[in-house]
Amino acid sequence: VYNEINYSIIDGKQRLTSIHDFAKNKFSLDEDTPVVRLKDAIYDIGGLRFDQLAPELQEMFYDYSLGMTHFVNITDNELADMFYCLNNGTAMSAQQKTKAFIGVDAAKSLAALTKHDFMQNKLILTETQRKKADDEQVLMQFMMLVDEDYSFKNLQAQDIAFFAKSLKDKSDTTVLTQTEWVLD
Repeated sequence: VYNEINYSIIDGKQRLTSIHDFAKNKFSLDEDTPVVRLKDAIYDIGGLRFDQLAPELQEMFYDYSLGMTHFVNITDNELADMFYCLNNGTAMSAQQKTKAFIGVDAAKSLAALTKHDFMQNKLILTETQRKKADDEQVLMQFMMLVDEDYSFKNLQAQDIAFFAKSLKDKSDTTVLTQTEWVLD
């Protein structure tokens, strides 16, 4: 059985299309494109199509990595927030990036826990902090504390990301259930 996975690009589609089209020789670089220095060599690439570039420049092109963030089970509101951040020069928070690691079931449970009375009415956060998913970060830190199977060094963003990856690997949502029980 073939399972098809569809991805949506929320920012960078024009950039990706241009990169693809250039590699397929659909256009030439502008005549005023600056020269490229590679090691001791200088290459004048103005006005060239991809297939006209020196082989070492083509190889460099294919070796370049693009950074991407993959989100799982993101809501329309969260998508809108991400798009706003990306297009207004506001960096995504570590927690927003970490959310990509936890998996669909855990993401649904985490989102439900943010609606809990304690999280809504007792945890004092600004609207900006909530938009940056700081409430989810607090929950993740709490889950790290109550998870008897997880050993952590501190509660910083990198450790939360490692913990999030471990949640995705679990077959059940024991830690999320423990968290819900403690909050009640």
